[in-house]
Amino acid sequence: MCIYLFLLLILILIIANYFDNKTYIKESQINGRGLFTNVDLKKNETIISDVFPYGNKKDLLNDFTHDIIHEGKLINHCSKNFNCDMELINDKYRLFATKDIKSGSEIITNYDILQKKFSFVAPSKPHYKKC
Repeated sequence: MCIYLFLLLILILIIANYFDNKTYIKESQINGRGLFTNVDLKKNETIISDVFPYGNKKDLLNDFTHDIIHEGKLINHCSKNFNCDMELINDKYRLFATKDIKSGSEIITNYDILQKKFSFVAPSKPHYKKC
């Protein structure tokens, strides 16, 4: 009986964690897979509290691909209709909404703007889809 209660508790925790997430991953109209929101987000609301939580923040210039969270790798580029940006606060790279974002929308940023603020972020490439 105790094992069933334990398994039920684990299942409840997994479900609660799943529904607590603001984002999910699915196929993108922009490129491959993308990051989407589960909830309506308000302008300036935090989407991801730290995009680079792993490793040494000072070594991001070398190769940030090991330090970025999985969701961060799936944020696609959009030159005009982007809806998020990143800022460094208290040694954390916070991803936040630059405008209200409806539930089900893709989280997209402008790589060129990010690259001007954070040199370790690559700029967009000429073949990237224009949007």
